[in-house]
Amino acid sequence: MSSKKPEDGDSPVGSFRNPDTSIRLGLFSIEGQSHTNEDRVFAVDDLRYVPNLPPTQVNERISFASVFDGHGGDRCSEYLSRNLHLKAIVSARFTSFASAALVLEDAFRACEEEWNAIAESEEEFSGSCAIAALIMGNSIVLAHAGDCRAVARIGKSTVQLTKDHRPSDPAEKARIYAAGGVIKGGRVMGVLAPSRGFGDLDVKRKAPSPLVVVSTPDINTYTLDLVRGLPTFVILATDGIWDAMSPEKACDVVGKSLAKHNDEEAAARKLCQVAAELNSDDCSCVVVLCVVVHACLRACD
Repeated sequence: MSSKKPEDGDSPVGSFRNPDTSIRLGLFSIEGQSHTNEDRVFAVDDLRYVPNLPPTQVNERISFASVFDGHGGDRCSEYLSRNLHLKAIVSARFTSFASAALVLEDAFRACEEEWNAIAESEEEFSGSCAIAALIMGNSIVLAHAGDCRAVARIGKSTVQLTKDHRPSDPAEKARIYAAGGVIKGGRVMGVLAPSRGFGDLDVKRKAPSPLVVVSTPDINTYTLDLVRGLPTFVILATDGIWDAMSPEKACDVVGKSLAKHNDEEAAARKLCQVAAELNSDDCSCVVVLCVVVHACLRACD
């Protein structure tokens, strides 16, 4: 799987062209050992039918999935889980899936502005990393800020879809220093392990510029290969998963669960439980399973 279409023969098994793909979403979150659960997960399989919203401009079935890794409390992650998808839906630019990247940028920006106002008025210092996806068929657009991560299992291959925002990353380090920030002990301003995220009012007040700690997301767009006889799925998860196991191991856990139970929620639960046995932090994930309803099979060389 990549952001470009594969050439014929790339798949050793056979892949589908022009698939009619159904999206199934399974989510789970488990509390760590040191504090109450600060993570949040949210997913909906069709944004057109979110309750208590006026009709949208979108006439396509678009799914939404998100994971939020809270720290310093759960208020910021809770706010994001209740509002990020709503900000996407009401974006003036959300007319079709073609505008998904712009819509996610709008949603992140709107939540940053609204949450900062809440935090300032209430002296609220919690923060959160975030990853969100808009999905239609076998196309997925990902937005992330921080060290929540997405990986994909395409047939037998595992692909990391996002790059963590950490101060050790050369580009992030250069960005922080250019904004006048400092990195101490591998942490932004000596405090934050991730280099992007929402909230963290205390660190933002300490920083010399608002550009030191930002929630601006990286956006990645992919078309997923669908391989005959093998599962195609994406895992969105907090670092409680990724600190405990490699992307390959996480995909193996989910793949084995799906093969046994054909239940994406059970697979998400199993992944969190395995990670929790290896790691004391909160563990949360959404499993995005692509199911082919009808497709034209492309023969392999």
